[in-house]
Amino acid sequence: APVSLSPPMPRPPVALRPTRLSVTRIETLRRDPYSIYAEKILKLIPLTALGDETSARDIGNDFHKLLDDFTQIYPSGTLPDDAFETLTHMALQQFEAYADDADFKTFRWPRIHAAIQHHIVFENERRADLSHIFSEAEGRYVFPLADGSSFTLSGTADRIELRTDGSLALVDYKTGHIPSLKQVRAGFSPQLTLEAAMAEHGAF
Repeated sequence: APVSLSPPMPRPPVALRPTRLSVTRIETLRRDPYSIYAEKILKLIPLTALGDETSARDIGNDFHKLLDDFTQIYPSGTLPDDAFETLTHMALQQFEAYADDADFKTFRWPRIHAAIQHHIVFENERRADLSHIFSEAEGRYVFPLADGSSFTLSGTADRIELRTDGSLALVDYKTGHIPSLKQVRAGFSPQLTLEAAMAEHGAF
């Protein structure tokens, strides 16, 4: 007769459990704790498939680098009139390695070009109320646990805006799926929530 099995519920000794996770790994822990167990306790790392083509993650990382470089050039003030042309030229250089890839030219580049247009509009709408923009800001927040030990939460904020009224705004660039407000409120997409808590404690 069929036998029903419960899902795996590993309970590793406390001494083996991680004492440091990034905000993105906290999201993984929330959604799929077994993968954190496999990675941190069992030390299992998935291998890249043979012949795997350039992934959406690679493109996303390159686009993040592009926006970081652009923000480093213009960390404050109004953008120049040729900002769109400048960012487009930077993008052509950033993605030069994919220039001969038919898939990239046909499907990915038009979306990147549209994202560049959107980003310039986004910048022009926000910069009047900003005194400075920090890009790819690394943060670390250490807090005590009930047993007397401590846990370290780390993260890199895509963009931290210092507003003219003294407040902060955190922006996370997404080149893929955007979590819903319901997912954020339920704690399944806690990246910005955790980064905001880190910012409140001066972690950046």
